[in-house]
Amino acid sequence: MKKLLLLGILSTWISAQDSSLDKTFASMNKGDFKNALSYLEIVINNDSKNPELFQLKGMLYESLNDENNALQAWKECKRLSNNNSLILEANNHIQLLKQLK
Repeated sequence: MKKLLLLGILSTWISAQDSSLDKTFASMNKGDFKNALSYLEIVINNDSKNPELFQLKGMLYESLNDENNALQAWKECKRLSNNNSLILEANNHIQLLKQLK
């Protein structure tokens, strides 16, 4: 019984994660970047160690011309990542954003 309850809770949590991520991308496709960020924050709150989520957050803030928040997101992406390509991408964005300040 406990395993069944735990499985139900876990599947609900995963479904909510997928739903928020789906809503993030749906909002992005509509060009509604502020709304996409709201949904992305829900995903990040449940998966705060995922550098790709901060990569996406950085790109969304860049789309909104919010250099300060984009810079913070890219720095967090870089800090969390073990992927050399992603670190290089983060470094490039960080450098460009610093030049805009």
